[in-house]
Amino acid sequence: MVKREAAQETRRHSELKSNLNLILYVLFITALSSLIALIVINYNLGKAISTTDSEKREVDLTGEATGGRQCMDKKDNDGDTFIDYPADPGCSSARDRDEINLMIQCDNGVDNDKDGLIDYPADPGCSSPLDTSELDDSCSDTDGGIVPTEKGTVTGAISGYFYTYVDNCYVTNTTNNMLNEWYCTGTAPFQTQISCASLGKICVNGACA
Repeated sequence: MVKREAAQETRRHSELKSNLNLILYVLFITALSSLIALIVINYNLGKAISTTDSEKREVDLTGEATGGRQCMDKKDNDGDTFIDYPADPGCSSARDRDEINLMIQCDNGVDNDKDGLIDYPADPGCSSPLDTSELDDSCSDTDGGIVPTEKGTVTGAISGYFYTYVDNCYVTNTTNNMLNEWYCTGTAPFQTQISCASLGKICVNGACA
């Protein structure tokens, strides 16, 4: 009888211990879940605060509540004398975040021709923010101008496009040999026609001889 009661008591203690372990396990899992949830909440809150601070900094920089969108902040951010969409060619829309157009040399924020000057209006090679080249216009003449007795070659660039023009002859009739004479005025090429016959000469290989 005593042994049976002792066995029952032992069994009850064992069951109680098992139940207690189960309760402790459940409490541990619940606490762990709560801790993980708290960590996630704190992370998301920190991220939200960081984003808000970033937006505030953007607002502070532009002076307007624009969220950093330069194409609606009423300022000439890229210094090309044009402000915001649609006036600034670097703005694809009012929500564009900058006024720079990477596809256009005179509005891309880069010193493309390596002259130390960047974009319109700073670079003299840019006629406008829409100019596709920063190269300065240029003109060079090997014979030094209008010199009909010497064959010359005019080379240079206009709006980023290179050119070459060579003095040449053409015949209007058997007695009047004409010369197409190329020369420079400033940074631009020009052409004039000269009658070699009026100089007592004939046109040969791009010169009056």
